Amino acid sequence: MVGTKGAIRGYLFEQGGTFSVVPISSDEELSRAGAGGELQLPSCTSSSFKDVQEIWANGELQKNIYFVPVQANFRSRPTVDSVLLVDKTLHMFQMTVDSSKTVNATALSSMYKKLGVKKLKDLDLCLYYVVPADILDGFKLRADASWPPGKRQSLAARTRLFLLNGNAEARLLPQQQAGVNRQKPAATVAAARPAAMMVAPMAKRAAASSSSRVRRVGGQLLAFWR
Repeated sequence: MVGTKGAIRGYLFEQGGTFSVVPISSDEELSRAGAGGELQLPSCTSSSFKDVQEIWANGELQKNIYFVPVQANFRSRPTVDSVLLVDKTLHMFQMTVDSSKTVNATALSSMYKKLGVKKLKDLDLCLYYVVPADILDGFKLRADASWPPGKRQSLAARTRLFLLNGNAEARLLPQQQAGVNRQKPAATVAAARPAAMMVAPMAKRAAASSSSRVRRVGGQLLAFWR
C-alpha cells in the first residue's frame, strides 16, 4: 500500500461505484466551486508498479487498472497515491487525514512527466484529494508559490481538482449489486448509467461517521487510519 504523511491509505477495488466529490477552483484561492457532484467509476482491477513502463502496453496507458506506485523516488514529493485511466479520463487520488494540503504545480508537472502523460492526447486530468468525512467540511487546499500553473505547465493547468468524501458509502451500479446482495442486504443503488466517469449535480448528503478501523466504502474504497 502507499500512504501519505497523514497515514491514510486507500485502494479502489474491482466493483466500482459512485462517490461524492466537490469541485475546487484552479486559481490561487483553491476554493470550493459550486455544488457537490458524483464520481462514477467502473469495475477495475488493482496493481502496484515499480517502473512506469509497467503501466503501459503497446504504447498505451492501460485502462481500468487501479495503479499504485511503490517506488520511493516516485513519491519523493507526494502528489498522487494512485492512478486510474477510464476511457479518456486519468483519475488521480491522494489520500490524507491532514486538515489541509498544499497544491504544487511543479510537483504535479514532474509527476506527469514521469508517467509519460504527454504521449496521450485529449486526456481529461482529474486529481482527487480523498478526505475522511469528519474533517471534510473544514479541509483546505493551499497554493504554494508555483500555483496556479504557468504557461510551461500546461498539463498541471488542465488538471481539475476535487475533494472526495473518503467515508461516504458508494452506491454500486445495478449490474454490480447482484453479486453484493448474496453477501449482505441490498444498499441504495444508483440508477443505471454508463460505466464511465461522471460528475453531476447532486443533493447534499449527510456525511458518514468516521471510524478508527478499516472501512469498506461501497466495496471499493478501503481507508486505513493508523
